[in-house]
Amino acid sequence: MLNRKLLEPGWAGDLNSEELAFIKDKLKRDRRLRAKWGMGRGKGRLSEEKIKIVALYGVEGLEETHSQDLSPPFQLGFVGETVTV
Repeated sequence: MLNRKLLEPGWAGDLNSEELAFIKDKLKRDRRLRAKWGMGRGKGRLSEEKIKIVALYGVEGLEETHSQDLSPPFQLGFVGETVTV
């Protein structure tokens, strides 16, 4: 059984796949826990990326990255040139 301290924002650090699945399952089942993690109603979907950020940095980390795009930058290739988006 996994440590319930994992459910404290900012406590877990880097998550392995088992810890991530444990936290995600608990967040899906408990709306108060989701709110504690900054993922309450109207805060977007429950993504693994958001869970990892809060586990590592706490809710403050999520707030800092909330306005930023969480997806990695990508490049569009055109004939003869590359444009970074």
